[in-house]
Amino acid sequence: MSDLSHRLTTILEALPLVVALVDTRGNFISKAGKMMDVLGKAIPSRDAFEARRWRVHNDRGVRLEPEHFPTEKALRGVVDYSGALGVFTNEGEHRFRVTSVPSAPGDGDVAAVTFVRLTDPQGLKAGGGELEHRLVEMLAQAVVAEWR
Repeated sequence: MSDLSHRLTTILEALPLVVALVDTRGNFISKAGKMMDVLGKAIPSRDAFEARRWRVHNDRGVRLEPEHFPTEKALRGVVDYSGALGVFTNEGEHRFRVTSVPSAPGDGDVAAVTFVRLTDPQGLKAGGGELEHRLVEMLAQAVVAEWR
């Protein structure tokens, strides 16, 4: 692992978030970050077990159908930096903001990059998480800029 890659991994493991690469079938092919355990093998909209553990809604509190989940939209090529709020149930409820963007064509099996970060009940940053918010925003924009 290069020094730069090692430093990025160290940063991701220190923050309450996870970055995941998703294939065209909705499977996670790589995950990095402190919150990796919240993600199963596939995105909730394509995995019945995961679907039972996640509730996803927009910023107005309207529950989203699986076809409108952030990663599902990204797999269709939709760019939406706002993402959605999610509640993950596993030994209690944990609130997250999920943002996902399509990856560059030609990136092999990688079709989307998904960012999941811990939030407070209102969907705002948790624990002074302005750094996580800015990091996710910058990374998502960089992924999209690469393929446009």
